[in-house]
Amino acid sequence: MQPSPSYHPLNFWWQPVEETICPFGARLKELREKVGLNKSETARKSGLSRGALTRLERGLHSPDGDTVDRLAAALGVRREEFRCPDWVLPRPGQKFRR
Repeated sequence: MQPSPSYHPLNFWWQPVEETICPFGARLKELREKVGLNKSETARKSGLSRGALTRLERGLHSPDGDTVDRLAAALGVRREEFRCPDWVLPRPGQKFRR
């Protein structure tokens, strides 16, 4: 069985409109480093465990909409900052679906 065009073996947060690579974890790490926070500080401010944050950044887990909101607040950015061009953001309360 062939995977759909939007499938990728890494765990992506958004569902791409076309074949585009923009993993949530890479964007999270980029934003976290941009504001000068380490993983422990970000985890504490967001209410996540450091392990959960690490799994998100490594692409092992995908966040739901509420987690995106918590991370945005912890980093002092708008949730739209996590968005990649042509990708759909999950709404608060919405779970990631493949």
